[in-house]
Amino acid sequence: MNLAQTLGIAAAALVMGLSASGAAPAQTVSQVVAEARARLAPDAIRGAVEELAAMLEQRYVSPDVAEQYATHLRERAAAGAYDGVDDPQRLAAQLTGELNSIHRDAHLRVTLNGGSEPGRRVLRAPPGDDAFGEAQWLADGVAYLRINMIPGDDASEARMGRILDEYAEADALVLDLRTCRGGTLGVMDVLLSRLYARPTQLVTMDTRRGADRGLEDFYAGSATMREIRDAPSNVRRWQHWAQPTSPVSSLANARVFVLTNETASACEHLSLALKETGRATLIGATTRGAGNYGGEEVFGNGVFQVFLPIGRTYAERTGQGWEGIGITPDRVTAPQEALNEALRELNVAPTPTTQALGRVRDAPDAIRVDRAASPTRRYGIGMITGEPNATEIEVAEITPGFAAERSGLQAGDRIVSVNGTSVRALTPEALSAAMRASPLTLEVMRGNERMTFRMSLDG
Repeated sequence: MNLAQTLGIAAAALVMGLSASGAAPAQTVSQVVAEARARLAPDAIRGAVEELAAMLEQRYVSPDVAEQYATHLRERAAAGAYDGVDDPQRLAAQLTGELNSIHRDAHLRVTLNGGSEPGRRVLRAPPGDDAFGEAQWLADGVAYLRINMIPGDDASEARMGRILDEYAEADALVLDLRTCRGGTLGVMDVLLSRLYARPTQLVTMDTRRGADRGLEDFYAGSATMREIRDAPSNVRRWQHWAQPTSPVSSLANARVFVLTNETASACEHLSLALKETGRATLIGATTRGAGNYGGEEVFGNGVFQVFLPIGRTYAERTGQGWEGIGITPDRVTAPQEALNEALRELNVAPTPTTQALGRVRDAPDAIRVDRAASPTRRYGIGMITGEPNATEIEVAEITPGFAAERSGLQAGDRIVSVNGTSVRALTPEALSAAMRASPLTLEVMRGNERMTFRMSLDG
């Protein structure tokens, strides 16, 4: 697999490649992984941690940060800090939390391997049956398309092309990326090919040199990627270009609006490309801030996998990417008002249909941050949504400078109760309200240790 193909997060895994020997294993992958998990011992833990440290050291996008990651993991492992964490799920969460406490990367995350062989790479952009949502006319000449994910398969590329060609006569196109969580370049290039009348430079992509051996072949074979030879010695630099269809699509003359909110990863790449070239007006909330691209790597005898960021994308004009800060829309507005704002610009009256489309939907596997409160009235806790009636909720991120960080709460902690009520007893609405209460008391599990954190919005 080419890691350059993977700019996305939060999708089911598609396994690529062969085992090192090329032969089928004597046991199924699931059997091997299950046995490894069951017998996870201190030496296996230390081996997995060292493998992760080496992987980050050699290939993580920022060599300086990579060294910090590797040093931390090795020092902690040598001190025996992980030896007692024999539950692989908890170890994965702890490693994620510790790495992101050193340097937050919106993509860097250790999880359990879903069943692929050790040494295989995992492409997290499978065929996307739910990738494209509603596509419809909102008014005469005004087309709407909601994109949940930008998948990486040929069928999805063809489907995107058919959708765009169906609405080729639109005078305006509204792209709803508010729940778009990531993806790849292929389908994105199909979309971009309809929106430009001439070849146009979009953004620049720097990959740590040597981070992925197949990257050069992938980029070299793409009509939308051009290598820049004048680059620092430790990176391979490429420009991403829009290549119009022949003949040029009528959509190249359409006005384009992009709606943003929890827009992440490759969907941020698309948003920045359209914004930087002046091709679209972005409306909504600042995007998620997941700017480093990469892919999944299996390690630890097949027990774990890590999303390993190996490169960054940025606007060449400013040198500015969006990792950790997001992309600010041209017009900042409440996400649920973003569609109405675009319609007002187009002099289109709202209808029951547009009101329904305007509602913000939950993206599958999204990280929810308590943004319902105003920016100065929130704790800064990002939580991973789980299954209904889950007994705990994992903390995915802690926003610097807010009350949660001051309290000592960390990414990787698992919340088991809020203000004395177990999370299993809280509906999503009740949980949202509880997480905005002041003061706030959280009971969490950190590894095998139960801890209490108290914080307030009032100082």
